[in-house]
Amino acid sequence: MIELLEQPVQITRPHPFITKDGRKVFDKTIKKINSYFTHPATTKILEKFISLKPDQKDYTLLTQFPNEQPKFLKKTQTKIALPYSVLIVTENVEIYRELKKQQLLVQQIDSKSSLDFLQDYDIVHAIECDNTRYTLERAENVLFYDDITEVYAERHLKKITQYKESILGLNKDHFSTCQDEFTKLIELIALAENMQQQNITRINSDEICMHLNKEIEKRLATTSISATELLFQKENNKLPDAITQIVESVLETAELPAECFSQTIPLTINKDIFNIYQKKHETEQYLPLAQKVKSHIASILEIDTLLQRIYTYTLIQDFAQGIQSYVIEQDAKPITHNAFPIIEKATNPHIKKAQPIDYHLTPSQPATFLTGANSGGKTTLLEHIITLATLNHIGLPANGDVQLPIYDSIYYFAKNKGSTSKGAFETLLMQLATINTDGQTLILADEMESVTEPSVAAKVMAKTVSYFVDQGCHSIFATHLGGILQSQISPNVRIDGIEAKGFDKKNNIIIDHNPKINKLAASTPELIIQKLAKQNDDAFLHSLASVF
Repeated sequence: MIELLEQPVQITRPHPFITKDGRKVFDKTIKKINSYFTHPATTKILEKFISLKPDQKDYTLLTQFPNEQPKFLKKTQTKIALPYSVLIVTENVEIYRELKKQQLLVQQIDSKSSLDFLQDYDIVHAIECDNTRYTLERAENVLFYDDITEVYAERHLKKITQYKESILGLNKDHFSTCQDEFTKLIELIALAENMQQQNITRINSDEICMHLNKEIEKRLATTSISATELLFQKENNKLPDAITQIVESVLETAELPAECFSQTIPLTINKDIFNIYQKKHETEQYLPLAQKVKSHIASILEIDTLLQRIYTYTLIQDFAQGIQSYVIEQDAKPITHNAFPIIEKATNPHIKKAQPIDYHLTPSQPATFLTGANSGGKTTLLEHIITLATLNHIGLPANGDVQLPIYDSIYYFAKNKGSTSKGAFETLLMQLATINTDGQTLILADEMESVTEPSVAAKVMAKTVSYFVDQGCHSIFATHLGGILQSQISPNVRIDGIEAKGFDKKNNIIIDHNPKINKLAASTPELIIQKLAKQNDDAFLHSLASVF
């Protein structure tokens, strides 16, 4: 699965939600699913699942993670100071120019070049230096490389330190398919820390010299030297043998070679010779660390890939836990395939404490007119069906027992909230005319009658549904014109109703949101009139109530 998610999706399915209103419900449902994820980027995994064909999806990871808060790679602005300097040398002019572009410290050399400057740097990386290789091999601080990407690999270790805290905070046991990558990152963190903690000891020549002179002075105090011997020293600039023996004896105890001192009294440091020795001393400490970096070169060059793989896996973990949380909270079950939609005991995930809904279409009645009270739930039911179609399209389960076709096209025409002008009516008709009836098509419409007068609207709606039934489409039209439509529809079109049963003690409408099959539902105005007639002894109100 992780390999699939790291690659671009090559095969995509056409988006079945054709109209703007349908896509709004689709987006709302996707946003709902995304709310179960912790990391914002996890939605990209969901986007890939939307694009994949059903047989490409792999849900095996959805049960592999414990139910705990996932952790992610987080970059911190940690600075790493390398303990040694690096100079790159090459005879290849193209390599020189490329490294120069990367703003690296590089020097072009040839067989005629003086290489004395190499001792001014702690570590030297050499690449393509065939003519000067023999000379370079004699230098103790030179390492050879065959590939331009390998030189100065130390710079890449800076990146690993920026992710150190979050990597160490991850639970290795959760990365069953990324154990090698995780282990490599831990090793590189240890290497970077070792570099940062490396203590390079430097020689304090002045302190050593002072200690040696005190020891010489102490020994001289116990030695008898004649004036003639001292005079001889002054004239010939040479120490007497007795003093020379003392100096040589003291120098044998020194931390530095005797050549680093001018053998006079008092002793002084020969700066040129000492600097060479000091550099060699430091190189002996730097070189093992530089060699260790070179031995990890393959992993170091993989740092970006390793981080990306772990990052992707943490998102998969978040995705799996988010889907798991969604399934548990929604008590969701897999949506099964069926030629016609059958919805049983399904609650709308967008509504808290939603009433379970039962609804279906059949081969003999693939289209319905849904009637009922204002604010009774007709629109909610239509959008609930789109939500279920969205989950089915993604491949996610839903609450209740749901069976759906895999629709190729879903058209949803929401309630018109604007003009009832000729333009609005024409627009709706042209939208209906463009419906693609190839494949499996679902058409949902909410109060089409709002764009024209009721008598015309009823005829148009009856004919529209009949036409699309003949084309093999499934249709659900929410309307307040059920009474008029009863006499105009064919037997293969059903009228269902969401009933408003009355009022509670607070005069709130009591509505059974579960549609009644083959039942024309009473509208809210009817109930209001009936209520007022009962509460008031008024001839007008009783006259109105008698109409229903």
